[in-house]
Amino acid sequence: MKNIKSANRKSPGFRVKDLKSNGLRYKQKLMGNPAGIDVIIYLILLLATIITILPIWMVVVRSISPSGIISRFPFLVIPRGFTDEAYRYIFGTRRLLNSFGISVFITVVGTFLNLLFTLSAGYSISKTDVPGVRICMLIIVITMLFGAGLIPTYILMRWLGLLDSIWVLIIPLLVNPFNL
Repeated sequence: MKNIKSANRKSPGFRVKDLKSNGLRYKQKLMGNPAGIDVIIYLILLLATIITILPIWMVVVRSISPSGIISRFPFLVIPRGFTDEAYRYIFGTRRLLNSFGISVFITVVGTFLNLLFTLSAGYSISKTDVPGVRICMLIIVITMLFGAGLIPTYILMRWLGLLDSIWVLIIPLLVNPFNL
């Protein structure tokens, strides 16, 4: 093996620079796409971008267009006319502020309670010398593998009296077994 390496080094045509450049060209040739495939890939990506951005753009255009124009042109891509009627209505009522307050409450209180319950449960199951920790771990693993489902969760929330309450968005998510 040593003789082969020394023979390659001594041969007049062998240079490390050539080996690296040839290896790079070979890798580019191996990993590259045929000529027309790149165009097809970019066209598919362009189509996916348009499909993603177009609905958002249409919402913005409809929000600044007068309602008469929206009813005449349901697929409005370019704004025709300008009005701030929709924004005056939204900011003129308390609905936006109320909705924002509910979102902040659910986020802050839900995160705090989730953190509190998850830390407590994680700490308690980390102590292996406590009696019953193996049974608790088995129950946690079973709940990770087999979820109850939507209908039993709904029945439980109805039985607990949490329907039409803000707590129905917080209490079911207090402890996630995957976070333990």
